[in-house]
Amino acid sequence: FGVNDAGANVTPRTALTSMPVFAAIRLLAESVAMLPWHVYERTTNGKNRANNHPLDGILNRIANPEMSAFTLRETMMVHVLLWGNAYAEIEMNNRSDVRALWPLHPANVKVGRDENGNLIYAYQDRRQSVILPASRIFHVHGLSSDGIVGYSPIQLARGAIGLGMATE
Repeated sequence: FGVNDAGANVTPRTALTSMPVFAAIRLLAESVAMLPWHVYERTTNGKNRANNHPLDGILNRIANPEMSAFTLRETMMVHVLLWGNAYAEIEMNNRSDVRALWPLHPANVKVGRDENGNLIYAYQDRRQSVILPASRIFHVHGLSSDGIVGYSPIQLARGAIGLGMATE
C-alpha cells in the first residue's frame, strides 16, 4: 500500500474515507450479510439442508456471544473487500462441535505452511501471538492467484482510489 502517484496514502483504512469506496463496500457487505449461509449434509442421493446442524445456528443466528451472524457475515465481507481475505477462528467444544466463530483482523494474519506442508495461520495482535492449523480457521478469500490467499482489491485499485482521494 502506501502513497500512490497522485500523492494519496491509500490503505484499506484510508480508502474508506473516499465516499465512493465506502458506499460500494457498505452496499456489498450489507447485501451479502443479508443472505443466509445454509449448511448442507451429503447424502446418498446428493445433499440436503441441515437446518438442525449446530453450525447452522452459528452462521445464521448467533456467531459468538458478542456478535450476531449478520454482523459476522458483514464484517467478513468488509475484510474481503478491503484486504482480500477474511478470517475467523473456530471455537470448538470438547466434542469438537463448532461453538462460535470469532473474526480475526486480516492485517494481523499471515498464511504459511508448517514443516509437513500443511496450511497454518499465524495471528498476532497487541495481546497475543498464536499459530493455528487450517482446521481452526474459517478463511474466505477474494480473487486469488494461488487459491489460498486473496488479492486486496484496494491495493489493486490503489491508483484510481488515490486519484479520487486527491481530487476530493
